[in-house]
Amino acid sequence: MCVLVHSNKSLSDDLLMLHFENPKRSGGGDVKCIRRGDASSDVIIEFSDRKGAYKTISLNYKNVHRLLYAVYYFRENLSS
Repeated sequence: MCVLVHSNKSLSDDLLMLHFENPKRSGGGDVKCIRRGDASSDVIIEFSDRKGAYKTISLNYKNVHRLLYAVYYFRENLSS
């Protein structure tokens, strides 16, 4: 299951992985894949299981290293 992360600034893939794979910080879990969206501040993150994605969505707005981001449900799976 995928989520769309929209931030006020571009975040590195490494920072995103560290943040979204930490359930205490983001509610997430194992990240399967990361892809940049149309806007430089949009990132699509695919989680290995739905539980991490749903928990991340339920938290919605958070801060990571003083950057505000919002999380939305994203229908498409990135990997096949």
